[in-house]
Amino acid sequence: MLLSKLSLRLRILAAFLTMGILILIVGLVGLKTNYQLSQYILTFSEQRLPLIDKLWVIQEAKAKMEAAETTLLDYKLNAETRKLALEKIGKAEDDVKQVFAEINKSDFRTQSQQKLYEQLVKSWHRRQNQQRYFLDLESEFHHLGIIDPRGENNRLANSKQTDNSYQKKVNIALVYHQHLTNQKKELDQECEILEQDLNSLFHQVQSYNLQLQKQAVDSIYDSFHITIISMLMGIGLSISLGIFFSGKIAKPIDKKIQKMLRELEISRDTLELQVKLRTEELEATLDELKNTQQQLIQSEKMSSLGQMVGGIAHEINNPATFIHGNLAHAHQYSQDILKLLNLYRHHYPHTHPEIVAVAEELDIYFVAEDLPKVFDSMREGTLRIKNIVTSLRNFSRLDEAEKKEVNINEGIESTLLILSQKIKCGIKITKNFGDIPKILCYPAQLNQVFMSIISNAIDALETNPQQQNKHILISTTSTDQDTLEIKIKDNGIGIEPEIIKKIFDPFFTTKPVGKGTGLGLSVSYQIIQKHQGKIEVNSHPGEGSEFIISLPIKQPINH
Repeated sequence: MLLSKLSLRLRILAAFLTMGILILIVGLVGLKTNYQLSQYILTFSEQRLPLIDKLWVIQEAKAKMEAAETTLLDYKLNAETRKLALEKIGKAEDDVKQVFAEINKSDFRTQSQQKLYEQLVKSWHRRQNQQRYFLDLESEFHHLGIIDPRGENNRLANSKQTDNSYQKKVNIALVYHQHLTNQKKELDQECEILEQDLNSLFHQVQSYNLQLQKQAVDSIYDSFHITIISMLMGIGLSISLGIFFSGKIAKPIDKKIQKMLRELEISRDTLELQVKLRTEELEATLDELKNTQQQLIQSEKMSSLGQMVGGIAHEINNPATFIHGNLAHAHQYSQDILKLLNLYRHHYPHTHPEIVAVAEELDIYFVAEDLPKVFDSMREGTLRIKNIVTSLRNFSRLDEAEKKEVNINEGIESTLLILSQKIKCGIKITKNFGDIPKILCYPAQLNQVFMSIISNAIDALETNPQQQNKHILISTTSTDQDTLEIKIKDNGIGIEPEIIKKIFDPFFTTKPVGKGTGLGLSVSYQIIQKHQGKIEVNSHPGEGSEFIISLPIKQPINH
């Protein structure tokens, strides 16, 4: 009855006003969901992994302290080395104090993290107390002025001279050194406890960040569903109200309203099509987000290392590309020159004696034969550099390079060819290649593994110049239908048991400064894991080392 009394103008105004309110409601709902989504993303971006970076500083400081404490027990310790060791301990303590101060200023996100942090602080203080006692003993031992008390005691025992006061001083030094050794063992035990506390807190923080990621994904899902439902409800209500009001509008404009309804129907179809397209875009975005989520933890752990490796790879790749690009021209120029020389020899066989003498001195025939081989070797070397650069990039970005079906024996042969200049005459290489099938792999990366292990074997053999019968044995076999096994064995100096546990850690190296980066075996381990294989090492000091690589033949490779 009320609608029948309203004028036509008021009815139309009421219809548009109602639709405007519905559109406003839909817009407000969309703004709210977008705001919630942005808050989740903001929270996640603000709470990434600052605590993990600080814990990593503590881990590095602990390692530096352990190394410096071990240095202080060295019989060959001199004043400068001792000073540097004490400075490293002091610097590490200052770093940890600064980290604790920064952590104490910030609020922990969970009670479990707070408890683990308090346990870590207690473990650290216990270790510091033990370390202060160790340093006090070391200072008193140093003031005695006897660096090697055992050797000095043996010297006095073999000497005919007797100096009771000096003998007493040597005995005191022996007691102090024994106390230092025992105290170092207690420090090592405290370090193990501290390591466990650090790992527990690492795990807790990583779990918390995974939870934040899940909340962000859930928020996107909720926003998507609410937006779609709100839009569909708005469209449905708008159509219903339009039909309702159209039935109440006067007949003179009925045709115009019918035309508007047809246009509205077309608009609805267009809108539904847009909604469908937008839905497909959102689903594709969600799939990308899931893939990104799977790599997020590993990417964050490797972010610092990845930046450094990327810089190194870029610096290496530029000159390598320049050299490789010019090799073809250099090769062509040399061939042209040799061709010209041959023409001179052909048309002027009886040349000046001085030219003949110089040609014989230069051994021009050997040069003409060997020069193409030199260029081929240089070209292969630059290609290998480019492949190594690609592998370095793959250490932090595993989506590069291509899979190929190759014969592992050929890759090892290529590696030995590149290393031919490094392999000295006194080193014998024995190749025991089996009849093995081809495998689907990343050949450049596997060649990098072979390069790293064989280079280390050569370095181990060169460590002892007096050693005779230096030998490297490389064998490949197919143990069964599914596994390929590569063994690289040398008879060098071997590896200490405590070092074997660390050889696959990033930046760990026993080589002198400037000769090793500590990345070779770490990258090799990552590459073998990517191929779903295993790499093991068997070694005894003085008996050499053997690396055993097992690779699946048919199993797909992880990406």
